[in-house]
Amino acid sequence: MGKIHLITGPVNVRDLFNDVFKLFHTKAKIKSLDLLLNIEPATPVLLEADATRLKQIVNNIDSNAIKFTSKGTVVIDVKYDTGKLCFHITDQGIGISDLAQKKIFNRYEQIKSTGKLKQKITEKGTGLGLSISKELVELMNGEISLKSEVGKGSCFQVEIPFDVATDVEKSNNTDHNQKFAFHVLLVDDRDINIKVGKLLLKNMGCTIDIAVNGQEALDLIASSDIKYDLILMDIQMPVMDGITAMKQIKERNLTEVPVYSLSAQVESNLYESSSEIGFSGYLTKPINKEKFSSLLFSVKK
Repeated sequence: MGKIHLITGPVNVRDLFNDVFKLFHTKAKIKSLDLLLNIEPATPVLLEADATRLKQIVNNIDSNAIKFTSKGTVVIDVKYDTGKLCFHITDQGIGISDLAQKKIFNRYEQIKSTGKLKQKITEKGTGLGLSISKELVELMNGEISLKSEVGKGSCFQVEIPFDVATDVEKSNNTDHNQKFAFHVLLVDDRDINIKVGKLLLKNMGCTIDIAVNGQEALDLIASSDIKYDLILMDIQMPVMDGITAMKQIKERNLTEVPVYSLSAQVESNLYESSSEIGFSGYLTKPINKEKFSSLLFSVKK
């Protein structure tokens, strides 16, 4: 999976799970599935966590639940208990055999499901997503487990220790109003994205350089005397896309600066995860002030 550095900061847990719910609600509706989200009222609003990695875990599991369920309900239950964020994602899908359960979190295992929905969990899909989720959970000192029965569905259970963010007011003020003297390289080919990105970053105190494709970004990183504090890289661009550019940055050891990918796609749709490609994290579009400020705050820490 490569070396991953967790970037922790105050995370609004309710917003995070609501974002996941909104993301997959349409997909569930298309399949005539009921997607439900239950957050226990006593769950703290803010926890000290890596928002990008936590959302990646939830996205991967929820995506699989919807993919392998043809009718019925998918439920996300969330609570905070004895210092741990606990969430269960339960589906009424095809289920997983006892043998397959022993392999489900292993990389590159191919598991053939039974019944009408014959699908493979391969390195291109579910299997890799679940193995990455397990590695991320364990990196956070948490545990992930599975209960499943063929033909009746599955329940993925995750427990991760997170501290409660103690200074809520300070956290909120930091997220929205703090200035950052960062030099940022923004890599994107669309004018509107560049204009919005420049405006948001400038208002947060950043200096911005622009590249409109991956090759321009590589040239700037390799030849410029300027030390960037952060690189934001769009995935889909002409000449050279962001994935190719990121791989070349790693292969050529061009920089150790955090590089975050930008995309309108769900990360689970990528052939490889952002961390395997080499990105420090993954931001979904549209980008807004809250997403940028949370990222800049976490990088500063």
